[in-house]
Amino acid sequence: FLILLYKFMFNKYENFTTQKICVVGNGPLTKEDVNEINKHDIICEVNDRNKKEKDNINGTHLFLRSNSKSYHGISNDIPKSIKNVIFINGSESGNLITNKYLNNIKKIDENINIEMYTFKLNNKNDFEFDNQKYKLTNSPSAGIIVLKYILEKYPNNKINIYGMNSVNKGYHDFKLEKEMIKNSKNCILHKTYKDVY
Repeated sequence: FLILLYKFMFNKYENFTTQKICVVGNGPLTKEDVNEINKHDIICEVNDRNKKEKDNINGTHLFLRSNSKSYHGISNDIPKSIKNVIFINGSESGNLITNKYLNNIKKIDENINIEMYTFKLNNKNDFEFDNQKYKLTNSPSAGIIVLKYILEKYPNNKINIYGMNSVNKGYHDFKLEKEMIKNSKNCILHKTYKDVY
């Protein structure tokens, strides 16, 4: 009995971290949002840091999504707080990162961790998110892919989400993605103070 109980507890918390996790999208942020974001241990930023309100975020993970030629938000100006850069590749795009850019990252911090993450859609456009399958009508957004990555890595942790309001139209199935987030017991979506992207 004790062995079974141990296995149950171990499996339940095998991928659990006591660190607080948040994901920051490209939507608007208030100073209060930034203060709350910086209370987390794992701070995942999506695509770029071009918006002024992101200047004071102490991000730990930067996720860059592939496009047809390179990666969205790719830049040599990476904050010192970033210790992990994750390149998101679609199964159709492959690895588009250049050795030159990798070398530039290492010049900023030779100990920075670089990772490739590939998401795949089958021919029916099925997308698995938090152990549920959804049928997409468009390519998944970088935000939902990052959440998928975190949920897979830390399936027993809560994820606070800031700067995601799903108002941008035409590129992704944001209505469905919002439903995915709502259906996930581990995702906590914090409303943006205004509906702009």
